[in-house]
Parts: sequence; C-alpha cells; structure tokens
Amino acid sequence: QAMRLFPPVPFVSRQLKSDFQQGKYLLPRNSQISISPYVVHRNESIYPNPTAYNPDNFLPERVAARNAYDYIPFSAGPRNCVGQKFAQFEEKIIMAWLLRRYRFTTKRTFESIRYATEAILRPIDGIVVDVEKR
Repeated sequence: QAMRLFPPVPFVSRQLKSDFQQGKYLLPRNSQISISPYVVHRNESIYPNPTAYNPDNFLPERVAARNAYDYIPFSAGPRNCVGQKFAQFEEKIIMAWLLRRYRFTTKRTFESIRYATEAILRPIDGIVVDVEKR
C-alpha cells in the first residue's frame, strides 16, 4: 500500500512499437511516452479515495478485479525493474524486523510532505520520525 502512494520509480519512458489509439488521440509508432506510476496509483476510478492509506485495496478480490497495470511501483512488462522481487522481499523482512522491535511516529502530516521526482521518488526535506523501543 505504501508503494502505491509513493512508488519508488516516479516515471518510466517507453518507445511505442506500433501506433496506439488513446481515446481520440493517435500516438504514432516510435513515439516516446512517459508513464507515471504516481499518477496511475492515484486514479480515483481505480482506487477510491486515492490519497488514503488503505491496505484493503490489496485484498485478493480487489486485486483480481483490476488490470495488472493498475499497480506498477517498479514499472511493468518486459522492461520492469530487474531487482523488483529482491527489493520487495528485502523490504518485508526489514519492516517485519523493525516493527516487532520499535514504534515509529511523526508529527508531520501526510499532506505537508513535498517530494522530488529524481531517479527515485524521495521526500525533499526527509521525514523526521521518533523511534521508541517496544
């Protein structure tokens, strides 16, 4: 759920292999396009109340009802991030270890955090957290 709100990859670029009709627009073959997982993941028609942290978005029945490309934190398809599976396993192991031992809090509001879109999406001013041993 956190990677839906803050995908590590802010933009991916692709070159179209064939003409692509998007609504009334025709994108010709060889066009360069950019896709923003940040924008896709905040599409209200896919994720109701898209800026809310809601783990229920990933219940099996909700995942099954969505297109596979509606959640693309590491890009998707043949050119997705080669380290995606490793990164997700590593994240789960480290988070489980930390959350069993510590409690994390912050005084910053979700809305006050500003982000930079560089090679990765990152908070401009960092995120100050208080850590307390459980």
